[in-house]
Amino acid sequence: MIWDVFPEATDTRTYEQLQRAMDAQEPVTFEDYNESLETWVEVRTYPSATGLSVYFTDVTDRRERERELARERDLVEQLLRASPVGTCVLAPDGTFTKVNARAEDILGVSRDHLLDDTYTNPNWDVRDPNGDPLPEEAFPFAIALRTGESTFDHLQTLERPDGSRIWVSVSAAPLTGPEGHVERVVVTFDDVTAQREREAELREERRRFRAVFDGTLDALILADDDGYYVDANPAACDLFELERDELVGSHGSRFAAGDFDFEAAWESFLEEEACAESSRSNGPTARDGSRSSQPPRTSSQAIISRRFETSPSASRRNHNSPPSATNCTAWIE
Repeated sequence: MIWDVFPEATDTRTYEQLQRAMDAQEPVTFEDYNESLETWVEVRTYPSATGLSVYFTDVTDRRERERELARERDLVEQLLRASPVGTCVLAPDGTFTKVNARAEDILGVSRDHLLDDTYTNPNWDVRDPNGDPLPEEAFPFAIALRTGESTFDHLQTLERPDGSRIWVSVSAAPLTGPEGHVERVVVTFDDVTAQREREAELREERRRFRAVFDGTLDALILADDDGYYVDANPAACDLFELERDELVGSHGSRFAAGDFDFEAAWESFLEEEACAESSRSNGPTARDGSRSSQPPRTSSQAIISRRFETSPSASRRNHNSPPSATNCTAWIE
């Protein structure tokens, strides 16, 4: 008898399953791991009145593939949980199959509710940046499904269940099967409402700055760190008797008197302004010690509002001489 030859096998799962097949006189199929051979085998048993037919199949490769897939699924679940952006996996018909916690937070909808829903839910009232309703074919999911390619950073707004409207940046990537067909689409999105609001604030700041810059009667020049003019207001154009296009791109030394060391004066001016940066929040300080208001600071303009004197004296008519320090202000962009 086989158990007499391999007595150690009587304590194994294989022994139990073979014994069950004989006792029940029914076929039994199971898988077991053979430690001595380091092999997974599928065992199929067919009992009869006279004995037991047993067939073995090496399934080690299949078990390894299954284990690798399980590891990948676990990794995907970990990535979904850890992702700082909303992440959803959708079937080709648009239904949600996976939703992470961040997606719940952004959309204001529970995972259980989303898994019974589709991406085209009209209650979200999805709109493009112009405020127009977003057609179904323009959704990133639909684009990825239709083209089989990833698509990124689509700006749109949607309405949450609490009635608030948020801005989201949406991307989508197709997941294809062995035959190249799209089997799933991964959609990621992030709430960029605060960023859009800040951008709107900056645009308003720039608009106010431009209104002050162009409307003031003082001659104002914007210059970069190297002393090249990047902008000039109408009053400065009148003072220099030049068009704005003629001033922009010019270097400050162009208008300095022949014996005036513009470079040294400019470097000194920059150093003084760097030292004064910490106190500028209370308003710029003029040479006479007084303070005056300044146009709103933007992310691209550090406004230097102290007077920059390019020459001890100046001539309004002579373009080879700079304007008076009391008439022209140099700012740094």
